[in-house]
This record gives sequence, structure tokens and C-alpha cells, in this order.
Amino acid sequence: MTENTNATILVVDDSADNRIVIQALLHEAQPGYRVLQAANGPQALQLAIEHDPDVILLDIVMPGMDGFEVCSRLKANPKTELIPVIFITALSTDHATRNRAFEVGAEGFLGKPVEMLDLITQVRTMIKVKQSAVSERREKEILSSLVDERTNELEHQLLKARKVEQRARVNEHLLTSFIDTNTDLVFLFDEHMRFLMVNTSLAALLKLSKNEIIGRHIDEVVPAEMKHVLEPAAQDVLLSGAFFHQTHSLYSRYLETNLFRVQLTSGCLAVGGICRDVTDRFEATRQLELAAEDWQHTFDSSNEAICILNADHRIVRANRIAKEVFNFDLQAGPRMCWDVFHEDKNELADCPYARVRLSHHRESEEIRFKDRSYRITVDPIFDTEGRMYGAVHMVSDITGRKQAEAERERLESQLLQAQKMESVGQLAGGVAHDFNNMLSIILGNAENACDQMSPEHPAYPALQEILLTAKRSAELTRQLLAFARKQEIHPRVLELNETIKGLLSMISRLIGEQIRIQYLPQEAELPIYMDPSQLNQILVNLAVNARDAIGGPGTLTIETARLPQEYTRLYMQLPPGDWAQLRVTDNGCGMSPDLIAHVFEPFFTTKEQGKGTGLGLATVWGIVKQNNGFIKVESTPGRGTTFTILLSLTSEMPEPMPAELSPVPSTANSTGTILLVEDEPTILKLTQRILAGLGHRVLIANSPLKALDIACEHASEISLLITDVIMPDLNGHELASRLLAKNPALQVLFISGYPADYLKSIDGPVSNFSYLSKPFTRAALAAKLQDILSQT
Repeated sequence: MTENTNATILVVDDSADNRIVIQALLHEAQPGYRVLQAANGPQALQLAIEHDPDVILLDIVMPGMDGFEVCSRLKANPKTELIPVIFITALSTDHATRNRAFEVGAEGFLGKPVEMLDLITQVRTMIKVKQSAVSERREKEILSSLVDERTNELEHQLLKARKVEQRARVNEHLLTSFIDTNTDLVFLFDEHMRFLMVNTSLAALLKLSKNEIIGRHIDEVVPAEMKHVLEPAAQDVLLSGAFFHQTHSLYSRYLETNLFRVQLTSGCLAVGGICRDVTDRFEATRQLELAAEDWQHTFDSSNEAICILNADHRIVRANRIAKEVFNFDLQAGPRMCWDVFHEDKNELADCPYARVRLSHHRESEEIRFKDRSYRITVDPIFDTEGRMYGAVHMVSDITGRKQAEAERERLESQLLQAQKMESVGQLAGGVAHDFNNMLSIILGNAENACDQMSPEHPAYPALQEILLTAKRSAELTRQLLAFARKQEIHPRVLELNETIKGLLSMISRLIGEQIRIQYLPQEAELPIYMDPSQLNQILVNLAVNARDAIGGPGTLTIETARLPQEYTRLYMQLPPGDWAQLRVTDNGCGMSPDLIAHVFEPFFTTKEQGKGTGLGLATVWGIVKQNNGFIKVESTPGRGTTFTILLSLTSEMPEPMPAELSPVPSTANSTGTILLVEDEPTILKLTQRILAGLGHRVLIANSPLKALDIACEHASEISLLITDVIMPDLNGHELASRLLAKNPALQVLFISGYPADYLKSIDGPVSNFSYLSKPFTRAALAAKLQDILSQT
């Protein structure tokens, strides 16, 4: 039976959108389908009676009359009882809902959203089921009518024969009429294979009259393909008396032939036969077989491994993927599920199938099989009485998903670490800025005090110690700013290999003779754009960290190389381009994963109290990030540590090392007036004293607004503006812009605890400015003034 490509489908759903979506799916799969739509139960019942659709797609939840009631009424009506019903619903697809659906007569069940393959497969199957059911009903009705009619006639003839022997001829005539009205092929031939009787249906098939057939041998009138079946079978029936039943073909039709031995009133034996045309039934059976083949093809075409298990946990059916992945063959007999999926001879303690038998709903678990990850989903199978007799195991390969989850967790961890480091960096930058202001006060007052007393004064050594400590503290703030990526830098093009080579002797003295330095540079040049002092800080901090980790004799290995292009794919966050790789490796004590997670955090240290600030590696991290590079640490306890730093390569040529600047005079030679603006009172007074001590005339203002007033009064006198940057009301840039608008020749010197690069981002950039970071010494201020005033 071929598929009816012009079938009529009735879609019943109170949602117009759902009806349109299902209609689109049906037309996409089979444009010839005729799709009817009903928005409620009564309308669906009316359309079903009027159009006799091949399949009804029925929603469950509808206002007024729900899907269950609609289905019940359809199955109760003889006009619509053969129409297959497929429930399509967004309700829970648990056991109770499915049972209710099949109890009211539904043939199929689909959950929303509907997968196109599932929908079309069920629709096509149900069309074939409808065709088969209609054919079967028609056949049963004809057969029942025929049997009833034949039975009544036979009873009537027998009664008449017993009561009135004289009416034998009438009975014979009636019997002949009855046989002639039978659509089956009815015949009788003697022991010599000559026809004694045939009905009209057989005569019509042979295209002869009954008189032309009766008395003739079977060889003379029956087609060869039918004779080869009837002749040997009739001989066997005559000899044995056995009943013969066989289905064979004739003229592209299928006949079901029944032969039986008959004893005539004369005492002779004959063979009676009835041949029934079962082509429709045979075709229906073949369609069912084809549907089963289609189902198996679909079963085997799934990308998931699917197995069907019986109640004893034995795999009784499996698709192609399952057999290939788990390497088993059911031809040798059913296999236990734990033997196949877990390669274990015993049932698992937490078997999902065992859980399903208790819960009667889906259970799942994840397994590892031959270096792959799988999720086994187990769904119970119930009979019509609701008893569980097996289960479907769906085995999905989730290796890719597990790898993606692991990678996502790794990236999330990196993001959290970066966010944490960024937050700590902002905190460190703010602390360094405030600390720089305090150090400016300490340095300035200590220098002034030293100038006012002789070296023999008892307090002089203490002041010198204060100066030394303040300078060391200034170095600490520079490290904080390096970590926060806010220190003032002066990058230029360096050749990485040569720069490191020039630092080796200094590093060697720093870490001591017990540690051997092994330098392994790549022969090719590696030009990078970076502040040389920052590269110095990186190597010094990593070398000191390695020295402390080794704690005695050992080896420090420094390697440089151009990162191969194929390796750049391993760093997913790495922008395209050429990269230099700097690796610093020690054979020290190593670190555990817990320590590695905190190694770049500022003030984190494993050293004893008083033996480390915890800023060394944090400084390295800050410098690398400020130069848009990447850093990674690998370490194993007891086997040493490797820091890998990636820095972007440049196509420019390395610049020559700058010549050392000669000391500049600390005295002024300008008669101009300096306007000093600082909102911190102590720093304002201190800087005023330093400038006055250097011979300058100074006007002071503790706010930008006051500075504007002073500038109006002394506009022609002021040649230099020295101002802090971050102040209330106006920042230093805005103040300088306003004053430069009135006096373009004005020189500007910004002093701030923030770096110059950071200050460039503030609105209101100005020209003709210089920058001096806090804290600064008197000599540094004098040198900067000498440089500025010498240009006027």
C-alpha cells in the first residue's frame, strides 16, 4: 500500500499560531497534504464527520471541550472511529498523561515544541494505519455478510432438502446462485482434474463461460502459474484428505487458495476449492512491514545510541550507533546493560534502570567509556495495563559539551581573577597616590631640616635615616603603581635578547653565586616596545622570587623565543600578530595550585613576616598587563616553577641607549614669578619654601578659583604655573587652559601622585607643559625648573 500523498490532515488547536506552525511543517514535508484547521472541539467533530480526514492532530488543553473528550467522541462515532488521532501537547508527558491519551483511543502522542521528523514520521505511519484499517473493515464487513448470507442459505437449503426431497433441483439452483454471487473463486473438479463446477467469478477471471470450463481438464483452461499450484496440491488432497492452504500470485494479484476433499453422492472423490483475492490485505501487511523497515531505518539513522531493554536488564534491540560505539552484536544473544555500557560483570549500585523501576519516570546518569563522556537517559516502557516491561536507553555523546563546560569554567576563572586583580590594582593606585602626597611632605621637610643643621648635630643621622626610608617608601609606591599599571613610563624599541644580556651580571650579583644562571636566547632578533626599566623590574622580581624558592644552590633558566604561529591558537585571548616569549624557570620548591591562584595578588607572600612585601610578582603582573602582554605560571611542588610572559613584537628597529644626563644646577636664573597651586596645605607650604630657597618669587593659592583671582592681579608677572592636577572645583588642566588663554607664553608644570599617562586622559589637555611625579626631592624639582626655564 503506497502512501497517500494527497491525504487530508485535521489540525485541532485553540492557538492559531500553533495551527499555522504545524500546517507549515506538514506542507514542508509533503506539499500535497490537505490541511484542515479547527479551533475547538465541536468544530473538530463536525469537520471530522464532513471530510473523513486521514489523521487528526489534536491538542489536549482547549476551552470548553478538551482533547481527551474530543478523542473519546471521535472513537465512539462509527463514522470517525477509524481516524487515527495523534495528541500534540505542551502538558507533562509523564506516564499518567500518556495513559489517559491511549485510554481515550489515541494512536500517537507528541510533546511541544514538535520536532519535524517526529511529526512527519507519525503522520505518515497513521495514514498507512488508516488505509489498512479501512481496508480491513471493508473486508470484514464483506466476509461477515458473506458468511451470514451463506450460512442462512445453507441452513435454508438443508431444511428444505430434509422436508421436501422434491425441491432438490430448486436447492441446487439456489446453491449455484449463491456460489455465483460469491466474489471468491469457487470450483470443484474430479479425481482426473476435470472441472465439475465453477462459479461466475472464476469464469470471468478465465474469460470463458461456465459451460466452456465444465468437463475440461485443468491444463486446458487454467493459467500455468495457477496450474503449478493447484494440480500437485489437488493430488495430495485426494490422497491424504488433508486441507491445503496457500497464498500465491496470479495476474499481479494475490490469491489465498483453500483445497479440501469432497465425497460425491456417487461415492467418487472430488476436490473443492475456494480462492480469495487478498491483494489488499497482502499489501496492507507489506506496508506494515515497510513501516517497520522505515522505523528501523529511522532507528539506525539516529545520531544517538539507542537500546531497548527487557525487564531483566537485557538489551534486546539496538540501533547501529549503539552497536558501533559499544562494540557488541545481538546476534549472539541479549547482553546485560552493565556489561555493555560499563564493561562490568555486576549490576551497578546506582543503576539508572533500577531507579526507573522504582520511580516509573525518566532517570539518567553520566558515564565514561573509552575516553569519551556519555549521558544515559532511561525511559520506561509500559503495556496497555500500565505495567512496566522494559525501558529505552538513549546514550548521548556529551564529550564536546563537557570539554566546553570545562573551558567555560577555565575562562570564567580567568575573568574573575582578572576582575579581582583589576579591583585590587585600582585600590593600590589610589593608596599609592595618597601615600605619594604624604611622602612629599616627609621628603621635603627632612631635606629642609638637614639643610638647617650641621652633619655633627645629634639629629642629623636620624634625619638621614628618614630620608632613606622615605625614598625606599617611594620605591614601594612605584611598585604599587606598576601593579596598578599607572606608573609613569618611557617606552622605546628594545632588542629583547641584548637587553636581557646586559642585565645578567646585575641579576647574578643580586641572587648570589650559589645559583647558576642559564641564558638560552633565540638567535633571531626580538624587537619589543617597552620601558627598559620595566623589563629590568620584571627580571629582577622573577629572579628574586626564584632565589627565595631555591633557597640554596640551584639553576635559574632564562629563555627567549618567537612564539610559533601554531602555538598562538593555544592562547584564545591572544590577538593576532607576532609575539616574543620570555620564560623564567627555577628548580626550586614549586607551588601548589592553591598558591598559584593567589601568586599575583599584592601583599600575598609565603615568606616569614618582615622578609617580603608581597609586591614582587604583583608588580610583574601589572607591568605585563600595562604593556598589553600575557603572563602564565606553571608549577609543581618539589619540581620548580616556570613563568611564561608573552610580549608583542614590533617591526621597528631598536633605538640606541640614551646618554646619561649630567647633573643640572639647583639654582634659578629667572626673575619671573611662579604661581603655585596645591589644595593640600602642608605640601603647599613645603613646596613654597623649597621654591623660595631656590631663589624664586612664589605666589601661592590653595584652590584653582583663588589661583584665577591671583592670576588676574599679577598677570604680567607670572611666567610659570606649578599646579596639582586633581583638585576640587577645577582640575589642574582646566586651570592651565584658562590661564593659557590669557597668557599663551605661560609655562606649566604639573605635580601629582598620579602618572603622566593617567593625567593625559583628563579633559582639557594643554600644550607647553611638563610633569613631575610626587614625591620629589628638592634636587629633582630644581632640575625640572632649570629645564623649563632654560627653554623660555
